Amino acid sequence: MESDSFPLITIGVPIKEEAHSMRHMLKSLEDLDYPKERIKIVFVEGYSVDRTYDILAEWVARVRSKYYDVVLMRAKSNIPQARNICIKNMEGDYIFFWNTDTLAPNDAFKVALKILSQSGAL
Repeated sequence: MESDSFPLITIGVPIKEEAHSMRHMLKSLEDLDYPKERIKIVFVEGYSVDRTYDILAEWVARVRSKYYDVVLMRAKSNIPQARNICIKNMEGDYIFFWNTDTLAPNDAFKVALKILSQSGAL
């Protein structure tokens, strides 16, 4: 299947004070079996005092060119506000919210989109 046939999706990630657990989450994002050029990732980082922002910035610099886009922004916000910022910065028809404790199976988006298609929501 050509990557252009996959819908563009956005992954929204509100994040704060998660340096201790985010490496596994970032690896999980990288391991997704979905065309990276059809994924936009929006991180809304809440001015963490641990190394959360630094780890994200390093990761984004390393992988940005593989994805449709990767956005890293900082905002003093709670989770609902951060999700709203993700929505305002999304592209494509779908947004999936991701947390640092999200370690989805590699085919998570393909399965989700298949279910949406079968339900008539696509």
